Amino acid sequence: MIYTHDAFEKEKTITFPLILLSIYLFIEYARPVFLMSVHPGIILQGLLALMLIKNVDQVKIILHDNYFRLYLLLLAEMLILGFIATNNYWALQYFIMMITYLIIGISFCLFINTFQKMKALLIILIMILGFCAIVRFLIGKQYFGSGFMGDSNDFALAMNTIAPLSFFMGLAYTGKKRFALWIMTVLFIIATAGTMSRGGFIGLVSVAFFCSWKLRGKFKSFIILVLAVVAFANFIPQQFKEEIISIKEEGAEKGTGRDRIELWKIAWRAYVNNPILGVGQGNIPFRLADYQYDKEGNSFWQRDIGGRVVHSIYVTVLAELGIVGTVIWLLMIRNFYQKYRSGLRILIENAGFRIAGSEITFLHNMMIGLFISLLGYLISGAFLSAFYYPQFWHLSALMTAMYLICEKAKDNIFVIPNEQLTDITK
Repeated sequence: MIYTHDAFEKEKTITFPLILLSIYLFIEYARPVFLMSVHPGIILQGLLALMLIKNVDQVKIILHDNYFRLYLLLLAEMLILGFIATNNYWALQYFIMMITYLIIGISFCLFINTFQKMKALLIILIMILGFCAIVRFLIGKQYFGSGFMGDSNDFALAMNTIAPLSFFMGLAYTGKKRFALWIMTVLFIIATAGTMSRGGFIGLVSVAFFCSWKLRGKFKSFIILVLAVVAFANFIPQQFKEEIISIKEEGAEKGTGRDRIELWKIAWRAYVNNPILGVGQGNIPFRLADYQYDKEGNSFWQRDIGGRVVHSIYVTVLAELGIVGTVIWLLMIRNFYQKYRSGLRILIENAGFRIAGSEITFLHNMMIGLFISLLGYLISGAFLSAFYYPQFWHLSALMTAMYLICEKAKDNIFVIPNEQLTDITK
């Protein structure tokens, strides 16, 4: 027996900020139409902002984290672009959107500051996305809006970013709770298939691969994952199979594949002409007509194509934010990976000494789930203009909050029997 003491255990799990954040996530993802007239998202963000102001000293400490420093740099660039972009209105709207993501991100790190709160919030997030999957395919969307998940490809991206988190959270449980979370994982897989999205399928396969990769040494779970893939392959609709086969048939020479390639070429020309800062956040749809013609004056489209998106997070950030914004974003991704690796190292070094075995298992699995969720976003987003969607900003803030919890746990001591310790180093 290790006789220790944990100061965090005395804190409540369900707190007012946790409730606010949970409601906000529901509003953000489910978009209930019957509440839109009262603008619940703005109200919730306002309440959270007031609570942040009340804890301004702690907020200042959180803002010293490298992720938030990079975030503030990105906002500074967007502020400048707001004055020089062609469409100032949309540049302002996207700037405001990024401010709201910042408020939520800081709130995650300030208020979700214990293992128990993080576990509760992630379970709630999984349930919300599961509700969205059920609503889309069983209930219908008349009572709930679509928002950034309205398009089938966008919806598949959302499913691909939540499925690995649900799967690895399930691994940390036993019995009915594990079964329930894995049922949710299957629901997310079925929802992806239901979208008939070829990009979503590529993202799903990638997520399954990375999940298998992180399951090394866990033979039973690996077998379960393989069986799930086999079941998926046998029970998906024939129409979806035909859609997947059409990826090879269309390629980059015709259909939507050729369409995307041509749009990426235009975005590249926009970047080449605005290499430092780009054309401004939210502005590439309004600048396509300026760059749709090549040096010979030819265009793939024989008409003005202004207003379209370029269907890739990578070319979107490059064209709209230039090399400055692209480098900042890549550093954010690097920071995410560093926190993931550092957090796991903290867990390994303190296993059985400062961090309880049961919490080791959950923290370990939650960090892996978030990491593979990010990979799902980055792969699925290669074919979508999803840079300003909340997934990346929520996942990054949650990983930062998780890392801060691990750092905080190093200074706290637990009472646990030796036989309950979990060895995660194997």
